[in-house]
Amino acid sequence: MIHFQTLAAAASFAAVAAAMLPTSESFTPSGKPIYEAPSGSLVLQNDTDMLVYAPNGTLLHVFGGRTQQPRHAVNVDQVYVNLGANDTLQSFNATFVVPPLPTTFDAQLMHFAQGIMPFDTFGRPNLGGALQYGRSSLDTGPFYTAFLFAGDPHDPLISTSAFRRKYNVGETFVISITYRGLITIPGSPPYCGYMAEFINSNGEIGAAIGLAQPVPPRTVAFRVEEAGVSKSSDYPAGPLVLKDVNVELTAGLSDVRWEFQGSPKTDIECEMVKDGSRDAEIKVHFPGNEDTGATSFEYVSQESFEIYRHQN
Repeated sequence: MIHFQTLAAAASFAAVAAAMLPTSESFTPSGKPIYEAPSGSLVLQNDTDMLVYAPNGTLLHVFGGRTQQPRHAVNVDQVYVNLGANDTLQSFNATFVVPPLPTTFDAQLMHFAQGIMPFDTFGRPNLGGALQYGRSSLDTGPFYTAFLFAGDPHDPLISTSAFRRKYNVGETFVISITYRGLITIPGSPPYCGYMAEFINSNGEIGAAIGLAQPVPPRTVAFRVEEAGVSKSSDYPAGPLVLKDVNVELTAGLSDVRWEFQGSPKTDIECEMVKDGSRDAEIKVHFPGNEDTGATSFEYVSQESFEIYRHQN
């Protein structure tokens, strides 16, 4: 794994040691290609370029000259916290409980993700992990897999698979995102380094990937992204449970409250079982499940709707 204090970067980014290839024609629900890097790799934003380093510090690939990728019709749902302008995120952890399988499979693709989103003038790079249903680098079919990711809305997604296996209903795993300090590169300002880790139920770390940016993240989020869903039976037959949700700043815990906004396009509902920054629990209910009285989302836009969590 790359040392998170000093990274010796080559003066010329054109000298790329090795190119990455798309993984088995994998794509996100929005149509972005997914490239795979070794576990422990680091993705670094340098102006408009995204540099991918192997765990030993070798420059693997440069994604430059950001252009908008072709997009498919996709629905995106988010549950997120906007951090304060002077806040620095220390950690963002949660336990995923794998939901029941959908009762029908029509080649739909769904990502259930946790991540951080640093904002700057060049876009919104992302770092985190996801439970995936429908298609992966393993195969296409009615099963769940998991992966970690780092990327940008204008570039392909860089991922590393977690354990390269299928996950059963009711299994649990942890996605942990932590601040690893400043990364220094000769001739450049310091970068904020974060590492995402996938931790299996037995405590084994199955995969890791890092992201470095000139600015710290401003948002932590849970995200549902889906494409190809045409009926309620294409969704999981039971809720997605996110438990032991912890958000900590370098200054410690802070009081938060949850606010909800959304859209009727998918009729997904969210239930806040336990509020707060420590050991919170969220249930995401899908259409066709038993009515729990959860809060329905309100209309925001044609393609996305979100749930906000604000600091007091």
